Amino acid sequence: MTVPDQPSVTLVEDHPLLRYALGAALRAAGLDVTEAEVTNTTGCELVTGVAAHRPTTVVLDLNLPIEGGGLGLIPALVAHRFPVLVLTGETDRGLWADCVHAGAEAVLSKTEDLDQVVAAVVAACQRRPVRAVERAALGAEGRRRACERQQRLAPFDDLSRREQAVLASLMAGAGPAQIAERDIVSVQTVRTQIKVLLRKLGVRSQLEAVVKANEAGWRPEPSRK
Repeated sequence: MTVPDQPSVTLVEDHPLLRYALGAALRAAGLDVTEAEVTNTTGCELVTGVAAHRPTTVVLDLNLPIEGGGLGLIPALVAHRFPVLVLTGETDRGLWADCVHAGAEAVLSKTEDLDQVVAAVVAACQRRPVRAVERAALGAEGRRRACERQQRLAPFDDLSRREQAVLASLMAGAGPAQIAERDIVSVQTVRTQIKVLLRKLGVRSQLEAVVKANEAGWRPEPSRK
């Protein structure tokens, strides 16, 4: 199978043997292949490096040694108008759905035959649909999961930045006295802030607040410089 005008593919994969085998197979199919640097880098640097190659398609692993893994890179890559094919060993269909919801064209399993993976990459390079039926199903599941996440996180939207910071400290194991000493405020001030955030979250104790935050997958907003 060959592709005219030699479209390009950038591999974002940290497993050297798989990267080598897939790269060789894609080159044999007529594709120009580049490899992104995935070690000792940040997600932002990785996306910038991929963008410098201007690939026709990006093949992305999920279990990358960066914060947020490969899933967190999908929106940024899609924003550059690069079709993203996720190639993963993960079997969780919910995670696959999250990938499609984030903008991936399709999710490919590392257990598939190499020829099947190459065929899917070639199709993406030719702007042909890749597993459209499965993508539609995963997209619907992804939207449902995103809606559920939004509902779980809704109570935390009412927290002020200060209350978020206090909750994050509680999640890290700090008590009111430690928070007060670190932030140079009175213990009573911290206790008042905790009382308010407990009311907003609809829980009765600090432990319940921490459990609810962890179960919802809540994380504090990044602090502004």
